[in-house]
Amino acid sequence: MAKAHINEPSPAVTPEIVQEYERDGHVCIRGLIDAETVLNYRPLIEEISESWRYEKRPIEERETYGKSFSAGA
Repeated sequence: MAKAHINEPSPAVTPEIVQEYERDGHVCIRGLIDAETVLNYRPLIEEISESWRYEKRPIEERETYGKSFSAGA
């Protein structure tokens, strides 16, 4: 598995993408991480997503990240 060097700036991450992340709380940058790395993180992402599925706070009280896992939103 290729190791991601998250402390090194990526040419794919532009100032506009940073602004979009700051505004929306998430971005999708296709090709930033290779498929093998994504597959290695998939079980963890699914586990976290599943735990957020049962969030009991009203959607209005959640932070942006918490809102992103709402099936009803």
